[in-house]
Amino acid sequence: MKTVIIVNEDVTLVQFKNQTQQTKTLLALFQKNKSRLQLFFPGYYSLPLSFQNIQKLLTQKEKKFNQDEEYSFAICSKKAKKIIGAIEVDCVCKDAFFSYWIDKNFENKKIISHSFDKLREILFQNHFTCLLVHCNIKNKKSITFLTHKGFTIFSHHQDNNRKKFIFMQQTKIQYQSLKKLLQSQNERI
Repeated sequence: MKTVIIVNEDVTLVQFKNQTQQTKTLLALFQKNKSRLQLFFPGYYSLPLSFQNIQKLLTQKEKKFNQDEEYSFAICSKKAKKIIGAIEVDCVCKDAFFSYWIDKNFENKKIISHSFDKLREILFQNHFTCLLVHCNIKNKKSITFLTHKGFTIFSHHQDNNRKKFIFMQQTKIQYQSLKKLLQSQNERI
């Protein structure tokens, strides 16, 4: 069963699975946004773009999802009838590391904002005590976005010759399995 979270009338978050249609759509989306992904996610999305590599990536994401390590979702637009981005939560103890990206044609439409808020709400209601986001220092839009969402700069560092900020938001919540939360969310759909 695939996990689906309804964000609003147009946007849903759909669990990444190694399926032919998702693989084809992601490959096209990665190719279209390759320069942006390489700038902000070096080494992660900068693998040689091929159908087989995208299949491997989706297989890894599905495995991590099933092991309660990482929750990766395609951001889907009902109006556009396609995948337009991704949002992920990487789980470490009671901390969650967020990452997100969206097709440049869908920027400035509050899609990331609404998707981010929905996942953050689920996490803070029942799961994590700390949310963290690594943000490239050149990514002014994300820096502005995160400060508007109530995140503060926790630290900064440099890796692969890129300077990054780490943003943090905390709450005092008891820990539960995110998988159980997502399943309960899915059952309400």
